[in-house]
Amino acid sequence: MKRKIYIATSWKLAVEARAISHRLRGRGHEVFCFCDPDRRPAGTESYVFDIHEYRKTLEKNWDWKSFLQLQEPRKAFAVDKSGLDWADTTILIIPSGRSAHIEAGYNRGQGKDLFIIGELEKGEQEVMYGFATATYHLQDLNELLDDLEKDDPIEQLGSLNGEAAAEVGA
Repeated sequence: MKRKIYIATSWKLAVEARAISHRLRGRGHEVFCFCDPDRRPAGTESYVFDIHEYRKTLEKNWDWKSFLQLQEPRKAFAVDKSGLDWADTTILIIPSGRSAHIEAGYNRGQGKDLFIIGELEKGEQEVMYGFATATYHLQDLNELLDDLEKDDPIEQLGSLNGEAAAEVGA
C-alpha cells in the first residue's frame, strides 16, 4: 500500500525528518515534509519560513495571537494545512512541540492513520499517544516502514482506542 504521508515534527529534528522522508520515498510513498520543501509532492505548495526572518519576528516579542495575524505565519499555516488535508497518513517524530502535536491530532481526528516514532526521556510519558495507530522507537524504523505497507495497519497493529473504550465500559 503506497501512502501520502505528512511528517509532523520539530525543526530540532529536521535531519531525522529528512532522513525518514528519504527512506519513505525510497519505498514509493509520497511525502510532505515541512523542512524539505523542494521535494514536496505535486499539487502541494512549497513554502517554509525564512528562518532568519522568523527569528527577527520573534525578537519583536509578538504575543501569540498577534503573531498569527502576520503574513508569514498565515502563509505557513495555509501551506501546512493543505499538506495535512492532502495526506492519508501522519508520522509524528518525537520529541516535538505543540504545532506537530496539533497537526497529528488534526489528522487523527479525521480518521487518518497516525504513526509515532522517536524517543522520550525516561520518566516522560504521554497517555494520549494511545490514539496512535502504532508507536515505535527510532531503532524500529524498518518495522514502521514495513507496517506502512500493510493494507489495514489499524486492524493488524491495533491501538489503545478500542481497548480504552472497552475498559471504560467495563
